[in-house]
Amino acid sequence: MKKNQFFLVVLFLFLSGPWEAKAFKGEDLGKPKKTNKTAAATKEKPKRKPQPEQTQAFEKLQKEDAGVSLDWDAEEGTPRCIRGKGIGRQSLSGSNSLATQSVFQGTYSQRSLAVMDNLAPLYRLKSAKQEFRSKQNEESDHLGYRHQRLEQVHQGIRVLGGDVSVHFDGQNNPYEVNGKYVPDLTLSVTPSISANQAVDAAKADFVANKGAVADAIALVSGPDLVVYALGDSPVLTY
Repeated sequence: MKKNQFFLVVLFLFLSGPWEAKAFKGEDLGKPKKTNKTAAATKEKPKRKPQPEQTQAFEKLQKEDAGVSLDWDAEEGTPRCIRGKGIGRQSLSGSNSLATQSVFQGTYSQRSLAVMDNLAPLYRLKSAKQEFRSKQNEESDHLGYRHQRLEQVHQGIRVLGGDVSVHFDGQNNPYEVNGKYVPDLTLSVTPSISANQAVDAAKADFVANKGAVADAIALVSGPDLVVYALGDSPVLTY
């Protein structure tokens, strides 16, 4: 009889106290589970209003383009989407290292970093070059518009749940930024256990709680150290 093979995808949360492995297999996602609705209810993040410097930055942006629009992410206290003619061409603060760089020079990754630095006060962003990186080249559409995705990083570690896309029109003018930026990250990026320990703990969880056979568990990729920012508060995880 052929053994079932379990493919392991690990999200392992590092806490300051006792730690626990969280492992899931794809076929479990479609199965209904009995839960206590009260216990399972997701705790909502407190709503964050724009800080004074963010309001001032947006007012400055409106003076440059009266038609600019902003969709606010109340959970993170940062814009979810900014759209307007030529947004990010001028610095809203003038204090960032990339603020004086033209958004019309270099690769689209470099241009996108310049846009984010110019918009830094709106996002409470310290340095786009240190807090973002491009994983792939820009994409183009049938209109000739360019779209560059930037992944958020914290001390060089990928922030899972934080990324933005910067959009350029056919004349290379930036006209929109959308996505999620997680501000004020201060957590340490030194894990409390090793990658091998994380994998071993996740495998043990599969065997104990999912009925898997240890020899039939295969690690798909990684493990990679990331900042998991999809929950109530960011944590370090594999």
